[in-house]
Amino acid sequence: MERLSIPVKAQMLRKPVALIHTPRGEEVFDLGQEITGIFQLRVREPAGTTIRIQTGEVLQDGCFYNENLRTALSEYIYVSDGKEKTIVPHFTYYGYRYVKVSGVSNLSCEDFTAIVLHSDYESIGNVKTGNALVNQLISNVEWGMRGNFLDVPTDCPQRDERMGWTGDTQVFFPQRQAIWPIRLPSIGNIYTICIRNSSWLAVWSPRSSPHSGRASVPAHGAMLRVSFRGMYICSAVTKRSLKTRSRA
Repeated sequence: MERLSIPVKAQMLRKPVALIHTPRGEEVFDLGQEITGIFQLRVREPAGTTIRIQTGEVLQDGCFYNENLRTALSEYIYVSDGKEKTIVPHFTYYGYRYVKVSGVSNLSCEDFTAIVLHSDYESIGNVKTGNALVNQLISNVEWGMRGNFLDVPTDCPQRDERMGWTGDTQVFFPQRQAIWPIRLPSIGNIYTICIRNSSWLAVWSPRSSPHSGRASVPAHGAMLRVSFRGMYICSAVTKRSLKTRSRA
């Protein structure tokens, strides 16, 4: 059977631009760029030492902050066996710029590497202007795309949802193609199938897909039309019509 989605791969490695010592006494790596992915950290601590790694997007008053992630812990805990190891999380990913590390002595930027993950899409061009601000905007769009193209298009890579919101996809896909030309048929194919499989009696499309497991709720016009290779999925169902069907 033909693969329905392109693989997610490690696309680049980034070293921290700084190791920050915050007013609270925290040690926090700054990548200088928000990324989606995992990391590797070389540790050499005595057996039984608990090493805690937390990720976040911003600093608040110069200190580590990730309460905006809501219920997402966004952390990795490792208990040392006394041997030098390079630890790497598996079966997860994080959206982050800042990394708070506790339990490691003599922490160094050389010991930490961020691993950027995203779908292995094909780039077919680039855009560069004579205006530095416009170029930065284009770079922001590109990094936002990288961060949210992880098999299916998501709305964010860091909070406690990371879901394929159809409204976000409807807005972003045509704008993305105008600014950053890449081939997206494989991402479009798998997302179209997810929406179709999540649709209720083929009448309306859900707010997010793949289905999150919560009570299925229609898009209520948030996702009016999404097109992949000429296939259109429409949603214009009102709350009133939903209640009518529920009573039936």
